[in-house]
Amino acid sequence: MITPAELREAYAAGDTIRLPTSGTAGRPRWVVRTAASWVDSFLVVAGMCGLTAASRTWVPGPIEASMNAYAICLADHVGSRLVHDHREATPAFCTPSRLLQLLHQKPDPLTFVIAGDRLAAALAQRAVDGGHTVHHYYGAAQLSFVAWGRDADSLTLFPEVAAMTVDGELWVTSPWLCLREEGT
Repeated sequence: MITPAELREAYAAGDTIRLPTSGTAGRPRWVVRTAASWVDSFLVVAGMCGLTAASRTWVPGPIEASMNAYAICLADHVGSRLVHDHREATPAFCTPSRLLQLLHQKPDPLTFVIAGDRLAAALAQRAVDGGHTVHHYYGAAQLSFVAWGRDADSLTLFPEVAAMTVDGELWVTSPWLCLREEGT
C-alpha cells in the first residue's frame, strides 16, 4: 500500500502509484493512477469535511484498503495529526459498520467521513441526533470519488465529476479516475 512519503515522492516526480482494489466485484486487482489524481483532490475533500492542520484524524481500518490509505495521505497532506483512539479524534474516517459500533459507545461529537459501504439514512440520522457531523461518499479504487452527501440517499456528484447510466452500468468522467487496472 502507498504511504504518505511514497505518495509525496511520486507526486513530486509526476509518477503513478499502484493500489489494490478490495475485490468486492470479484478477484482483487491493482489500480494504477497518477499521484496527482489523489493529491489534487485533497483540498477539495478537506474543504468538504472541514479537515485542517488542527484536526486530529482517526482512521481505524487497515492501510491496505485504498479508502484508508487515501484518508491517511489526506491527513498528512493537510498537516492533521493521526491518532489511534476515537476519543482523541476530531474527524474519523470509517465504514458504516464501524460508525454503528462507535455510536453504541456514545462518543463525544465527531465528524465522520463514511465510505466502504452504503450508509443508510437512518444510521446517518442517528449519528446526527447524537451530535455528530456525517459525510458519506461513494467511490471505488478505480474511480476515486463519484458522489458525496450525508448518506446514500442524499448523494450528489462530487466536484468535477459527470456520470450517466448506460445499460445498467455507471459511466463516470472525472479527473480522479485511475489510468488502468492490472490483474493480480
